Amino acid sequence: MDKNKNALSGVACEVSDCGYNLEGRHCTAPSIKVGGINAHTNAETECDTFRER
Repeated sequence: MDKNKNALSGVACEVSDCGYNLEGRHCTAPSIKVGGINAHTNAETECDTFRER
């Protein structure tokens, strides 16, 4: 992963296996998409932007 990418302001990420994760806490994806069309709680949502490291 390119450590020079800018983190998305206000977007935290704890998924250490994601290629967009910077320093274990910041998302560097150019944009994000959150999935879970039938979600009723935050546990039922998912980050569709996830990219394996």
